[in-house]
Amino acid sequence: DEQAIRQVIDNFLRSYERQDEDGCLAHMSSEKPFMFFGTNSNEVFTSPKELRPVFAKDFRTMTDIQWGEYRHFSALGSSNLAQVLMELPLTFTVQGKKQDGIFRFSFALKKEKNQWKICLAMGSIPQAPETYSLQ
Repeated sequence: DEQAIRQVIDNFLRSYERQDEDGCLAHMSSEKPFMFFGTNSNEVFTSPKELRPVFAKDFRTMTDIQWGEYRHFSALGSSNLAQVLMELPLTFTVQGKKQDGIFRFSFALKKEKNQWKICLAMGSIPQAPETYSLQ
């Protein structure tokens, strides 16, 4: 099942690269619980419907989106519930300027009608070492 889980994540990321809102949302659970956290404190989404305008805004702002090869990928699960923790590079263009960074995701997936769907997720853009402090 790890390969099937990885395929869902791959397909979600490729849909994002293609700026395909429907493709991104097709990998999201239609059942509760559902929650997706972004990097910013106001990015808390409790349904796939709430993500559509977020994806639309991303795709209006960014072009040439490219995910790199996974730097870290770990999956753990059972027959109907899985957890993924991963990190990969991301390159995109904003206002003609190329941006490079690292993106981290945590995904929980569950089986719905024999297909893996993302039901919980958290994405973050880590900062360089020593640039973030709790002091």
